[in-house]
Amino acid sequence: MFERETKYTDQDIIHGIRMSDNKVLSFVYAEYINMAISIFNKYFKNDNDFDVLFQDTIIVFCEKVTQTSFIRTSKLSTYFYSIYRNKCLEILKRNNKNKTIELTELMGIPDEITETTEMDIWLSKYGIQGIWACLEQIGERRKNIIIDYYYKNLSMIEIAEKE
Repeated sequence: MFERETKYTDQDIIHGIRMSDNKVLSFVYAEYINMAISIFNKYFKNDNDFDVLFQDTIIVFCEKVTQTSFIRTSKLSTYFYSIYRNKCLEILKRNNKNKTIELTELMGIPDEITETTEMDIWLSKYGIQGIWACLEQIGERRKNIIIDYYYKNLSMIEIAEKE
């Protein structure tokens, strides 16, 4: 694949993508492709869709990073991972409409956004009124994200595009 000659910081990557620096884009490609292959091979039998899925993730990642509203709240690798994971989920859901797909299965590690068990426990303990009371105490943006994800069943990609 690609040789990783230079190590870029997240800030360097953001700046490079915004400046359309092909070296930075090549670095991102080389840095994240093994992770993407690993996830893809774990959940898909054929590799016909890998190139399209990975390229689409690169495009979405770059588009999001170049937006002036982009705020980095995690490592870029984590952000890329979440975009890729959501794209995999979209394909799995499309291919397995009658099967339930747990988001945590794709990650292999717990993720506070994808764990519904805590939400279920909290709901049974405090009821819907308790949830609404908490939602009233957080910012409007966070409240809308939670409502879109848990009640409207929108994917994180759909929510991000909506923002």
